[in-house]
Amino acid sequence: MHLVNLPLDVLVQIFLFQMDPFMAVKYRRVCQSLNNLLTSPLFSKLIGLVHFGHVGFPKCITKLDLYGFITPSSFGDGSLAKAQEYVQKSFRTRRFYDFAANTVTALPINPRTAIGEDDLLEICASATNEHRIFYLAGALPSTIGNLKHMISFNVKDHYMHGSIPRSLGDLIKLTRLSLEGNRMTGPIPSELGNLVNLKNLNLSRTLLNGTIPDSLGNLVNLEVLNMSNAKLTGAIPASFGNLVRLVILHLESNQLSGNVPDVFAGTNKLRKLILGCNNLEGPIPASIGLCMQLETLDGKRNRFSGDIPDWIFRLPCLRSVSFEGSLKVSECLLTYTGRADPFTETVSLNCASEGGRLPDLMDDISQLNLSQNCLSGSFPSCILSFINLHYLRLDGNNLSGSLPSEIGGLANLGFLSLRRNQFSGEIPDSISGLVALRRLDLSQNLFVGRIPDSITALVNLTHLFLQYNNLSGHIPMDIGRLTSLEILNLSFNRFCAEIPKSVRNLRRMRIMNLSHNQLTGEIPPGITITSDIRELHLNNNGYEDRLREWIGELNLSHNQLTGSVPKCISRLRLRSLKLNHNRLSGPLPKFDEWNCIQTLHLDHNQFSGHLPRPRRDLSKLMSVNFSHNELSGPIAEFILSFDCIRSLNLSNNSFTGNLPKTASPYLKQAHTLDLSNNRLSGLIPSSLAMCRVSELLDLSGNRFEGDLPERLQTQSEGKVVIPFRWKKETDSLSMCRKRQEFRSYLFAR
Repeated sequence: MHLVNLPLDVLVQIFLFQMDPFMAVKYRRVCQSLNNLLTSPLFSKLIGLVHFGHVGFPKCITKLDLYGFITPSSFGDGSLAKAQEYVQKSFRTRRFYDFAANTVTALPINPRTAIGEDDLLEICASATNEHRIFYLAGALPSTIGNLKHMISFNVKDHYMHGSIPRSLGDLIKLTRLSLEGNRMTGPIPSELGNLVNLKNLNLSRTLLNGTIPDSLGNLVNLEVLNMSNAKLTGAIPASFGNLVRLVILHLESNQLSGNVPDVFAGTNKLRKLILGCNNLEGPIPASIGLCMQLETLDGKRNRFSGDIPDWIFRLPCLRSVSFEGSLKVSECLLTYTGRADPFTETVSLNCASEGGRLPDLMDDISQLNLSQNCLSGSFPSCILSFINLHYLRLDGNNLSGSLPSEIGGLANLGFLSLRRNQFSGEIPDSISGLVALRRLDLSQNLFVGRIPDSITALVNLTHLFLQYNNLSGHIPMDIGRLTSLEILNLSFNRFCAEIPKSVRNLRRMRIMNLSHNQLTGEIPPGITITSDIRELHLNNNGYEDRLREWIGELNLSHNQLTGSVPKCISRLRLRSLKLNHNRLSGPLPKFDEWNCIQTLHLDHNQFSGHLPRPRRDLSKLMSVNFSHNELSGPIAEFILSFDCIRSLNLSNNSFTGNLPKTASPYLKQAHTLDLSNNRLSGLIPSSLAMCRVSELLDLSGNRFEGDLPERLQTQSEGKVVIPFRWKKETDSLSMCRKRQEFRSYLFAR
């Protein structure tokens, strides 16, 4: 049965459920019967008009969820079953509504029947998913107000722009409206206040601006209101006090200003109040203290004045409090010593306060952030009873004295930062009790003495920062037990003796900074062999005459290193040196003194001058990359120093002169040879044809003369040679048939 002969109810199922005719028309891959269908009066009445709500568009639609829609690869017998199967497969991880007579989950649009630009909804393709998914783009038409039976309208994360049509306020049966993640602009129309049945309104992640209309206070059935991450200005309407069923209010990351209205006495179902990252000011409304179901209160990065009220910590369901950069710690809170009833998990009050001591809060807190206050005195004893604490930040205060040994009792602590205080004394041995600790930052304090050997019991530790203290003695010999360690910074202390040989066990290490100490002795062999290391800082120690003992690999690529390569590096017995992708300059190091060197990558820098004249055969050198520098001069003598080179890249420099006629014995094992984009000249030596280059051969962008050796032409037959650049992975293309044509490619500049 052809599609054109299908009954109307089946056509509705096909074309309103994922069967998009747009791609069929665009690629003309369908049968003539479908082409006839697309131009038939039946189809045009069904969905031929691209704007919602036009005459002929089904008015009975109650749900419109446009997550994106899929184009099946074919149309024919059993198309409805295929469409349903395709949808179910494609929407495995998406919300999926069963087919129903009055439900639409995706709406295909035929752009060939556009009525006008204002009403046109175009189609944008995305190839990021397993199946090809299409998204709607354009402006919402005013005719959408004709869909009187609509109860749910969701166009989340499409590419829609323009303003919200006022006619959207005519859909008085709507219970859910989501325009989240689109590029809608302009003000929020006051007509949305007519949607009195609305329970969920989401206008977040848009470009909407202007003030929040007072009429939204009419939405007395609203449970979720999310207008975060937009460009809204002005004050929060006092009419929000009418939203007695509100559970979640998200207004963060806008430009709202003025006082928060004290109208929350009636919103006793409120669980989340998120007001962070605005320009709100004035005191925290006392009526919030009557929201007995409140779980999250976020007012960070505003301009609130006054004190943090003590009632915050008496709310029975409170889990998270954040007023970072907004308020100062209140005097009443400082004197509040009673145990709070709630199981508060997160308290984040860091701000610029006027100083004082840390208050006694609650025993069951799990996250506490009091950084960047002016808190003074000793380590707060009340924190030692927070046995559920797993996140603690007190950095950037004026706390002093020794760390209490009881700190080791916080066995659940995973994050501890006390940096930028004035703590002194020794790091207590009891720190080994923090068995869950992953990040420890005690930097920029006044700690003295040795690092306790017990610290090596913290086997989950990934980040250890002890820099800028007065620590001394040796680094714990068993530091290699911290096999999860990724970043270690012990710089700017007074550590002495040798680096423990056990550091070779730190295979996950990415950054190690031991600079500005008094370390001596040998650098442990293999300290840089670990594949993950990116930065190694050993400067300002006592290694000047000891580096010659070091055998291994040094990889400092993809940094921002400047200046020339220090002379002492030529005394290292290296197997591999990678300094590529930096900003190093000056002459190349004298690498011929490295008789063990196998890999030498200095590309993508600013090195200049000539290639060093080798004083011995570089018999073990297998990979050389000096490309993308400012090197010049001849290369013949350099090439003749190789024995088993596998990869040679000297491209994108200013080398001159001829290729040596006897190059082949020295390049016989090379699988990659790239000399492109230099100023090399003369004839291409016939001996080059003896090289069995198997991966890449590129001599383009030079000033060679004459013909390409016939053996090279034969060897390159069927390979990409434009302009004489052959790469194994590229698609097979035939060479130019005539030699004169080939030469025009070969010597093109």
